[in-house]
Amino acid sequence: MRHASEGPVQLSAATNVAVIAACAVVSWFILSHRPSALRSSDTEAPLPSRPVSLEGAHLRGSATAPVALLEYSEFQCPFCGQFARETLKDLEATYVDSGRVLLAFRHFPLSGHDRAMPAAQAAECAGHVGSFWQMHDRLFANQHDLSQENLGRLASSLGIGPPEFATCLDTVVQDVNADVTLGRALGVTGTPTFFVGTIGVDHRVTVTDRIAGARPANEFRAVLNKLLKQKGSLP
Repeated sequence: MRHASEGPVQLSAATNVAVIAACAVVSWFILSHRPSALRSSDTEAPLPSRPVSLEGAHLRGSATAPVALLEYSEFQCPFCGQFARETLKDLEATYVDSGRVLLAFRHFPLSGHDRAMPAAQAAECAGHVGSFWQMHDRLFANQHDLSQENLGRLASSLGIGPPEFATCLDTVVQDVNADVTLGRALGVTGTPTFFVGTIGVDHRVTVTDRIAGARPANEFRAVLNKLLKQKGSLP
């Protein structure tokens, strides 16, 4: 004869198994689909052992700044957009506009983002007419629509006509790929990834810190202030 408690105990065990299995599936899904900006490999990669060149990067700020913030980014990445629209504005006002930090941007379009490469090409074409940073801001403001049609409209708003824009797109692919190659050599695997360091007399950056992901502005301030203090550039 079955004990009175046997049924409930079997049901509870089955329920527990189902819950554990469901949790395992959810955990697998989250870990396998989390944005590349949060992958642990980004934070564990070693710092560059040699000074890093900024040649060919898009620069904003004073050429005599003692500290550099080098960003590897792409225009479809939501974390990159968050940094550009929020944190960057804060850092620019305090550090870049004051001439104490040189901001450098390099492309790193991810293969999983189908509009990242075309957007990077559009930014490069804008850079050819001296409007990279204007396009940078407009692309991040329009992350919801990086269609080819909208990229063309953004280019036109910067004075780049359709024929000129269409001709330019194919010519800048090698420039974007060059940034990717440099990023991979530094261990970049996700976006955004930042390298922070001091600028030497040869205009190369001795990297002291690496920041992965859209981190709070306070984390950037702590690193920048540390280096600026070492260089005697804090007010």
